[in-house]
Amino acid sequence: MNWLYFGGLIDSTKWTIQRPHHIAKALQEFGDQVLGFNEPRSLAGVIFDFVKGKKLPLPKKAQIQNVTIGDGKTIIPTFFPKGLYPLPQKFLPSKIISMYKKAFLRQLVPFLDSNVNKFDFIWVSGVQNPEVIDFLFNLFPKAKKIYDLIDDFPGLNKSGLIRESFNNFDGVVSINKNLLEKYKRWVKPPSLIIPNGVSFPEKPGFALKKRKIQKITYFGVFDFWFDWNLLETIISFLPEIQFHLAGIVGASFQKKMHRLLLHPNVFFEGHVPFSEIPSLLREADLLLITWKECDMAKFADPLKIKEALYAGIPVIYSFPTGDKIIDEKIIISCEPEEIVSIIRNHKIPGIEERSKWAEEIAKNYSWEVLTRRFRDFVISL
Repeated sequence: MNWLYFGGLIDSTKWTIQRPHHIAKALQEFGDQVLGFNEPRSLAGVIFDFVKGKKLPLPKKAQIQNVTIGDGKTIIPTFFPKGLYPLPQKFLPSKIISMYKKAFLRQLVPFLDSNVNKFDFIWVSGVQNPEVIDFLFNLFPKAKKIYDLIDDFPGLNKSGLIRESFNNFDGVVSINKNLLEKYKRWVKPPSLIIPNGVSFPEKPGFALKKRKIQKITYFGVFDFWFDWNLLETIISFLPEIQFHLAGIVGASFQKKMHRLLLHPNVFFEGHVPFSEIPSLLREADLLLITWKECDMAKFADPLKIKEALYAGIPVIYSFPTGDKIIDEKIIISCEPEEIVSIIRNHKIPGIEERSKWAEEIAKNYSWEVLTRRFRDFVISL
């Protein structure tokens, strides 16, 4: 089977960028071929420029580099102008946007011209522009089309995609039940829930061991949503434990991060690629997550928890509801003092419970299992 992935969402903080990467990788292991473009949604109009027949010459300064995703073994090329990061359109000068569109178009046209009759399935993810969707439908009339509903995009209802184009798809896959239910009144084609999975193999490839808490890991985005006071309180009460922080620090929060780094037991790993998260977790004794009131956390936090539980790492989740629940899987607490007490008194589930978690996650959330479900659904259409 030959697949064309065509989608958006460069925002790796939501981890949806890893969804096509891991599904494509698993599809290739089944013997399928996956090619595609990962196209930022803010620049989707470039395709419409092509539809209208505009000839846009490539500026000399807008050189193209082929940027691989994840571990580089999956063939989903991404095309960026050299030296530019695909920021949202409002942050880039109009001249740069114009160069970017022209450069992307220059790569897109020969690719489509040489592959029109090649694909059995068109897998569209994150594209909202109905004109772009119609263009893909017209270009690949014989291929089955699948829409992957990975986010509750702002303005999705207003874009016209749901009303005019959704029901032209042969199938719809959604990241979760709630998202699919929200759009169910427009979704007539067969649908399937494929949640985000974990990047570990189907069976854990390393032995779990009994351990006391010596190293705590936190990874995420350090910005105005982040609970700086909670983390600093925990760090100051536990000087004997190493805290390894990884992620992206917002531009206006550098001083706060430097203040944390004044503690001798705090280490900042910087931005960690998704492919390195398994090894980061394997080296930790506990994963700490702080609740954030933002859309990003709705997608990232559940996947972080699955990754940690699959690795056999217990999770403490700071959730400000006032509910103090100690679950057999996740320790939920809202008070830093209580978190410190839990860690000091080693109220952490043992190796037997950790093994059960790994087995449960492997049966339901490994990318190999999810992709097999995705592939069987699509082929059955």
